[in-house]
Amino acid sequence: MEKEIYQDLIGRSFQRGAKGPDYFDCWGVAQEIARRRGFIIPDEDSPEGIQLKIAVISGLNTFYTEFIPQPEEGAVVVFKPGSTLTEWHLGTLLSDKRTFIHAGGLSVNILKKSVRIEQLSNFPWHFRIFGYLKLCKKMLQ
Repeated sequence: MEKEIYQDLIGRSFQRGAKGPDYFDCWGVAQEIARRRGFIIPDEDSPEGIQLKIAVISGLNTFYTEFIPQPEEGAVVVFKPGSTLTEWHLGTLLSDKRTFIHAGGLSVNILKKSVRIEQLSNFPWHFRIFGYLKLCKKMLQ
């Protein structure tokens, strides 16, 4: 994925439920990058978004996404960072398939919650990967 697609998002502030342009949460970053690539991820709190979340945590494919066995560029990586169903986390894989862009996460340090790039192999991400989602639903041109 070309840097131009996401570079301007780096450093934007984290705010739960935010979809940009100044503040983002993990869903908002994944949604914005998908939009820039011509794909659709529904709003998190819309009926479609709620159905998507339920399907993802159940390990099911949907109209918008399908699980893939290996990481690939542009896929959404799903993390299960905690023990409750409300702590799921998303990132978008970059072209090297070893780094991802996201916002929020486990840190209590607000600066570490801004939109940033991290390594999948870093603690705690590498052992919290739930799966990889290929985006399927293209935007109408």
